[in-house]
Amino acid sequence: MKSLHSVIIILFAVQSAFCQQTDYRLYHQYINLAETHFFVSQNRDSAFYYFDKAFTAFDFIFAKDAINAVQLALYSKRPFQHYLIKGYENGLRPDYFKAIKLTQELYAKLVTDTTMTRLYKTARAKYLKKVNFQYLQAIYEISMEDQIKKNSSDLDYADFRKMCINVLRVYSKKYGGFPGSKLLGIADSMIFKEVGLPSFDWNKKKQKYGKSLDYFKIDNDLSSKFFIIIMVHNDCAFLELEKELKDAVIKGEIHPREVGLVYDNMFRPGANSRYYSCTKPPMQKGVFYLNSYTDYRTIPVPDTTVNSLRASWNIVPLKIDGLKQEFADQNGARLFWGFWDCL
Repeated sequence: MKSLHSVIIILFAVQSAFCQQTDYRLYHQYINLAETHFFVSQNRDSAFYYFDKAFTAFDFIFAKDAINAVQLALYSKRPFQHYLIKGYENGLRPDYFKAIKLTQELYAKLVTDTTMTRLYKTARAKYLKKVNFQYLQAIYEISMEDQIKKNSSDLDYADFRKMCINVLRVYSKKYGGFPGSKLLGIADSMIFKEVGLPSFDWNKKKQKYGKSLDYFKIDNDLSSKFFIIIMVHNDCAFLELEKELKDAVIKGEIHPREVGLVYDNMFRPGANSRYYSCTKPPMQKGVFYLNSYTDYRTIPVPDTTVNSLRASWNIVPLKIDGLKQEFADQNGARLFWGFWDCL
């Protein structure tokens, strides 16, 4: 069995080297088909076929898709090591499996089996080479300033929020893309320590603000997080950056579900309206149902409209989200990740 797994991993790596795609609309289509086959038609062969297509066709993948594929493969008693390694190469760590009931036994093996720990170290080194640490440091600074400024006067914070929108534009041009997990990696409070720069880590840098930032945790949700925080503090962010967000999704720099969270943030009750206002789209055009703090009971939008808007951004319909949560509840899995579990 071990030799079979080794062959699968090698073939997976060889395919990846020769079939790289760059349009992430195709990536999301593959993942959506995988989830549709697994949760709706219950065709496991087709489900894992599309997971494999997504993970071989694209170098960067969203780590939450890899950890979900591992869980579904483990549940289905299928090989999962190739998904695990792909996840490691894109920021996944063994400790993410510790708190998931379905994978607790696997976690014990991941941290004790010498072969698996060696594979992790190799994959982790590859991941760290992808992270733009200069860009990450710049995002740390603006994010910390945002956390401090939000306690200032409405007028001062309004000016700062407008400035942040421009900063995101400037940084995207300067550093070659939007500050999501593709360029910055997964939010990790100790990642700089891994490259010999512990003084730049989030937990070290926030100490200069005393206890005022103790509440701010950045680990364990498999997203970049920082740009989302900046944008949810500004109810006009989606409208001001809509073109940039569309381009970033196509390039794989951010996930479309993260865009959905920011879009729905416009309709939170009194969402940041005191900072500055903008002309929001009518609710009748739809929402994504991806923002934990939006009261959707006050938004009379039929599911068909929601699903149509989701489809336009390559997001699965509501039914699949419901089936995923049902599966997770019944089997001790965790299938939703990201800021406010939007992914």
